[in-house]
Amino acid sequence: MTVSNTQRLELNFDRLFEIALQDWPEEIDLEIIEYPDQSEKRYTVKGLGLLAERIEERYIDTSTEVIARNLHDAIYSAVHGVARFCTCIRLLEIRKEIVKKDFESRLFDALDNQALGWLEEDIEIVRNYFKIQGNLNE
Repeated sequence: MTVSNTQRLELNFDRLFEIALQDWPEEIDLEIIEYPDQSEKRYTVKGLGLLAERIEERYIDTSTEVIARNLHDAIYSAVHGVARFCTCIRLLEIRKEIVKKDFESRLFDALDNQALGWLEEDIEIVRNYFKIQGNLNE
């Protein structure tokens, strides 16, 4: 999703998703799962969190930070959820509509959360995204 400040950010979800997947490896090993307690409800996948952090770090202090980091976090959540049932996943097999729903939920919930410290430009990008998707009334 590398977009320089001089390029126009394309706010079509399908295109954003396609570009975001380029930041991830084609296939992710989910073999090693660790359970911090006996309940097995919470778990971590060895290396997955670090991978996601490294991908998201690239966007800190960029004009695409809010969109990119929330989209990558939604991708991470989808991959993490799959880890409970699979030992490996090809990123092209992730259900785009599930990632979109999570991504949009994160953005919508954050619009009114001033504690996040979003700049006015960030808020405007998110509002424009929802307008383009047809999900935000003016």
